[in-house]
Amino acid sequence: MNVLARIVYHLADNNSVRIDYGVWLDARIRFETLDVGDTRELVLFLQLDSDKPELDVLEDRRDLNSHFSEPWSWFRTEEIANLASVEVTLIETESQTKHVFPLEIRREGPIFRVVSG
Repeated sequence: MNVLARIVYHLADNNSVRIDYGVWLDARIRFETLDVGDTRELVLFLQLDSDKPELDVLEDRRDLNSHFSEPWSWFRTEEIANLASVEVTLIETESQTKHVFPLEIRREGPIFRVVSG
C-alpha cells in the first residue's frame, strides 16, 4: 500500500505548521510502499546548526509527473522554533485509511526525546 505522511508541528506559542507530505528516507517519491510488518524512517525535523534554536522541517514536493529544474526544489523547507509536539498522520492512498500518532518532543540539551503521546 502507498502511505503518505502528513505532519503537524505544534509550537509552544499555540501556533502550528502543517506539512502535507512528510519526507521518507530513501523514498523515490513522496509516498512509501509498506507491507504488514515493514518499517520505514520518516524525517520529523533537522537541526542544521547546533548554535541555533530553530529546527528545519521538510515537505516532499516530488510527484510522479513533475520535474524540477533546480537542485533541492523537490523539497520545501521551513524553520520552526519552540517545538512542543508533533502529530503524524499516516494515510493509505487507496482506501484513505488514516492512523494518527501524537508525539511529544522533549529537548535535553543537544538530545531530542520523542515520546508517544
